[in-house]
Parts: sequence; C-alpha cells; structure tokens
Amino acid sequence: MVNRSNIAIALFAALMLTPATTWVLTSLHAQPAPSGALVQTTVTCGASSTAVLTAQSAQSFILIQNPAGGSTTWLNFSGSAAVAAPPSISLVAGQSITWAPAQGFVPATAIACVVGSGTQAISVLYR
Repeated sequence: MVNRSNIAIALFAALMLTPATTWVLTSLHAQPAPSGALVQTTVTCGASSTAVLTAQSAQSFILIQNPAGGSTTWLNFSGSAAVAAPPSISLVAGQSITWAPAQGFVPATAIACVVGSGTQAISVLYR
C-alpha cells in the first residue's frame, strides 16, 4: 500500500525547492507546465475540406476561433475530411474551441475545416 503522507511530503519538498517553476499535478507525479512560443495563423476554409493542422502539429495547446460575423465553420478532428454536417463539429460565428494540458487531452490527429458555401477565415493558435 502506498503511504500517501510520504508522497505528499516529498511533493511539497520538491515544489518548495523550485519556486520559479510552474507545476501541473498529474496523478501523483509533478510535471513542469508546458511553456514556449505559440504559433498563430489564419486558415481560410472553403466549400471543400481544408487542412487546419496536420497530425502531430500541436503538442500542448490548440485554440481555433471563428470570428464574429463569419459563416458557420465545420471542423473534423479525426484526421478525416470535414463535411458541413455531423460528424464534423460546427463552430458558429464568434465561437472558439480550446484544448490545453489542464483538460488532459490535445488532439494529435489532423484537423480539417469546411464551410457550407463561400469561404471563412478562422484563427488558429497552437503549440
């Protein structure tokens, strides 16, 4: 049986020794929070499926935003082509979707987008 008191003491001591580091507690293992430069880009989605991110592009953070006043954009996160209907996920004007380490999951598959008609530029921020 694991002595949780000793684990808590060891964790506290490790955190006290490194005050300048931000830590994320995952299970009973402390890990430094991811840091580094973000990549910011714009992707124009059209009537046919367009790549937003290739597989393995984002390692720790993704933000996709459909600007206010824009058309509904459909996103596919399974690595397949996006379609303007389910199973793709709709992102209406002004809406965004985010993944971060605190949520415990960042998609590693390719992400694609499509709009029903015309084009729509979306903002993408990732690391």
